[in-house]
Amino acid sequence: MFGVILRALTMENVKTAIDIFTALFAIIAAWLWIKSAQVEVWADGQTEAKPTSNVINKNGRLFDVTATMQSQSDWSARAAYAAAVAASLQAAGVIVGIIIARNCS
Repeated sequence: MFGVILRALTMENVKTAIDIFTALFAIIAAWLWIKSAQVEVWADGQTEAKPTSNVINKNGRLFDVTATMQSQSDWSARAAYAAAVAASLQAAGVIVGIIIARNCS
């Protein structure tokens, strides 16, 4: 079984797998950044503002600006990690592509 897998691992298959994972991580990063742009933390039910928060009334609901900014920052950090993985995989794909081209010529 393991021998079959090893025989199937050609450089072209490795390059294809890297390209697929690059695309997946790029899509994940895009989704996470969209999520970070849309997140809102509501403070409904909160009777008084915390000393570290900035609560405003937005269309009749309490909106916690500080908590929203923190949540946006958290989502954006996750997106940055996913983008870093995608960029690293893309670099690896370029290197594998160069190796394939040199071995074919």
